Amino acid sequence: MYQAMMFNMDGGQEYQGITDGETWNGWEMPNFTFEVAKKLADDMNSVTTEEKLMYDAENDRFIYAVDYYPEDEWDIFPAIVIDGIKYYPIGAGSWVWDAEPIKT
Repeated sequence: MYQAMMFNMDGGQEYQGITDGETWNGWEMPNFTFEVAKKLADDMNSVTTEEKLMYDAENDRFIYAVDYYPEDEWDIFPAIVIDGIKYYPIGAGSWVWDAEPIKT
């Protein structure tokens, strides 16, 4: 069963996503809608030029490209469907995401 949560890295900007509670090395493994993933990419791309989170429309996936890594080492986050809704597991299994319940 998936639960909606707010995700952040190092106490930074929060992004709403869902999780099934699975973790990677103790870190959260979020899934984001396209709109949230695009906002995350825009925010990330506005503060760095060496690292880019890009949407690959042809393959329906986000790619985390790092200038100083070979292309075959870039992170790829393909779309997945959960309960009939498309999500992107950006950073799931490789980034240090924290999660907090959504404040009402």
